[in-house]
Amino acid sequence: MAITRKGVTHLELPHLVLHDRTDDYAISLANRIRTLLDADPASRLSLMIDYTDSKSCVHLKFRPPTSGKPLQADVVRVNRYIAQALAEHIVMEEEKHLVKAFITEGLKKLPSANLEMIHDFCIELLNGEGESAELGKKEGVAYSSSFRRQQKLADAVETYLQENRRLHVEGFMRFRLNDYMNDLREVVEYAFEEYRMEQQYQEFIALLKYFVYIQETKIQAVHLIHKGGHEFTILDEQLKPIHTGTTETSITLEMIEKDMNFEDMIVSTLITVSPENIYIHTREPELTIIKTIMQIYEDRTTLCSYCRQCQPFLGKPDKQDQFYP
Repeated sequence: MAITRKGVTHLELPHLVLHDRTDDYAISLANRIRTLLDADPASRLSLMIDYTDSKSCVHLKFRPPTSGKPLQADVVRVNRYIAQALAEHIVMEEEKHLVKAFITEGLKKLPSANLEMIHDFCIELLNGEGESAELGKKEGVAYSSSFRRQQKLADAVETYLQENRRLHVEGFMRFRLNDYMNDLREVVEYAFEEYRMEQQYQEFIALLKYFVYIQETKIQAVHLIHKGGHEFTILDEQLKPIHTGTTETSITLEMIEKDMNFEDMIVSTLITVSPENIYIHTREPELTIIKTIMQIYEDRTTLCSYCRQCQPFLGKPDKQDQFYP
């Protein structure tokens, strides 16, 4: 925005209003803006930033030194760095509070939920870190990284400052960042759904653990051979097919259709034969079904990556046998 008097154009620099924020917050934001500006070799201004307290508001007013007046290029540059610094602060400082607020809303529908667990799940998704983020990608819920969110926010702030000199940060976030807020709500909703599914899964595992605990042992041991991917073979301790009545439970589970629940088939077979010990031979110990079996049978399982017993199935070992001399 420009003010014209007697044929001379004076450009106005932005004015930020921070509601219910500490002086430290305002100073940190202002210092970040100044750092960005000072690092730009094309910048010709050394900004003076005024802090003015007004009741519960902190005003950041930007003005050039008395010896200079800002040009259009200077205003554009200041707008850009204000937008970048404010976007960084929103993502780094405000986002976690926004997420917690949305989680608190969700707790009305699921009061027994663990707030901290859901919050950590959300942060992992938003930052693209941990198992939560990988799960989100697999489920088609791939959220942008912090940097990408900052860039989108910075673009929105800079566009606003092109037409407005005064920016009330809280009002801007509430009424101008609908897409960003909706993205955060979507993350929280997804986290709640995953939390519900995880609780159901843990209840199911607990039931299976109890059933296995009270069940009588039928055979001494089984070998679960994981050949890779979705291919498994279940054998007895002599590495021979296991028969229960007319049902041969030494089966190779090759899942051509990926949506088939092969995990249920494997667990069901193990429960049917009721072994005292389970030797799991695999090169992929992080596979979900492997973790599930170990969670159900606990200390009755032994994990093997290579041994003489599984060599014919998994190939020649690259290191010393783990469980057999």
